Amino acid sequence: MADRYFGLAKEAVFDTFVVPATYLDQLRDRIVPDQGIIFPDTVNDRDVKKAVLGAFAVRGPVDFTVEPENGIGLFLKTLMGGVSSVNSGDTNAWRHTFEPADTLPSLSVEIGAEEDARQISGVMVDSMEFTMVKKQLVLATANLLAAQEVDGTLTSPTFSTLKPFVFHQAVFEIEDTDTSQIIESARLRMRNNIPYDEAFSFGSRFARRVETGKREIEGEFDLFYDSDAETEMDKFLAGTPSKLAFTIISDEDTGSIDSGFDKYELTFTLPQVYYLRDAVPHPEGRQRQVVTFPFRAVFDDAAGYAISADLVNTNADTIYE
Repeated sequence: MADRYFGLAKEAVFDTFVVPATYLDQLRDRIVPDQGIIFPDTVNDRDVKKAVLGAFAVRGPVDFTVEPENGIGLFLKTLMGGVSSVNSGDTNAWRHTFEPADTLPSLSVEIGAEEDARQISGVMVDSMEFTMVKKQLVLATANLLAAQEVDGTLTSPTFSTLKPFVFHQAVFEIEDTDTSQIIESARLRMRNNIPYDEAFSFGSRFARRVETGKREIEGEFDLFYDSDAETEMDKFLAGTPSKLAFTIISDEDTGSIDSGFDKYELTFTLPQVYYLRDAVPHPEGRQRQVVTFPFRAVFDDAAGYAISADLVNTNADTIYE
């Protein structure tokens, strides 16, 4: 069982494998290679008599708990594209700010499966979903696309000893006002809509580049229905936007004494979202009322982005930049 792991590293050149230095103790993965075999549908016989290797594809999700240093920063960099980092000055604590960019990097992934290591290169993060539910750990799913996979040799991974983020460490803000006391759950999704088929061309069976599609940022959250929830319902009915922020602050110290660097942290800021549908109470008997607010983020001119993610940890900027 010790030889089960998910290693990852940022590639300098697309589809050029880099030996991982960061390891994730994943919950599960369903990343599937496909030879894309082409079978000619000819007229001579009922049986297929020939087979030709076609476009090789690797795709699928990996599910994991969100921790400050278990690869979440590499996933965010590959998902969003842009990052800037600031050091605390007194220790090796860093604040990394990830924002969407039009050019996306790629990853190398090594999956340890007891007997063999699956080495996957040219890995693209097509989408991610973050799930925060009361009484539970913060979870993430990354949906990956890749260029190639080869058989590798198992390594000895080193895992972060930091604890996963958990629901009671989370702060949920609407318009910079803490509404954590009424939130039941939240889900945040970002999709790059990578046109995978367009990454192929003559001369190779394998994807040759990272293409980008229309970026989509959406999600939903559930609020206990009170006056704060009613305010958001009124915004929905009026068709006016709102501002959201999800912050998770660990109870573990980074070693810095500087405010904003002293605790491990993950924050998502969405300066302008629109509620899409529902967002109204549905009374049933005398049960407590919980209202679901599906939303979609749009680019905010004042902020200069549609979404921003801040990660505070002790990983140096060179890991992500």
